[in-house]
Parts: sequence; structure tokens; C-alpha cells
Amino acid sequence: MSSTSLAKESRIGSSLARLEQAVSRLDAALASGLPSGAASEETTAEVSKLTQENTTLRDLNREAADRLADAIEKLESIAGKGNGD
Repeated sequence: MSSTSLAKESRIGSSLARLEQAVSRLDAALASGLPSGAASEETTAEVSKLTQENTTLRDLNREAADRLADAIEKLESIAGKGNGD
């Protein structure tokens, strides 16, 4: 085997070892994760609150867009009358 092949194998072995360590750390982090119960209830409440806020903002945005479209239509109508259209 050439020294290049040995170096590649050494780097691959080193990379695999680092990958295994990273996977082990991820497994440990997942195992210790968020406790169930209170955190889940808080998260659910926060999601519900944000969903309601999003709906409210979406409705306000739609209303503003409609009002803006009406104003543009009126301005175009006025501009058209002034140009002899």
C-alpha cells in the first residue's frame, strides 16, 4: 500500500471517529431533551397565541390591501377623467 493510501485511510478513520463522537453527543442531547408536561403546555400555548396573532395580522393586511386597491381605483378614475378618457 502506498503512503498516500495510508494517509487517506488514516483521515477516513479519523473522520469516522469524529462522526461517531458527534452522533453520540446528538443522542445524549436528544435523550436529555425537553421535559414533557409543562414545557409542552407552554409551547402549545405559545403556538396558539402566535397562530391567533398571525390570523389577526393576515385579516388586517387583507383589509388594508382592499382599501388600497379601492383608493388606487378611485385615483385612476379621477386621472382618466382629467385626460379626456
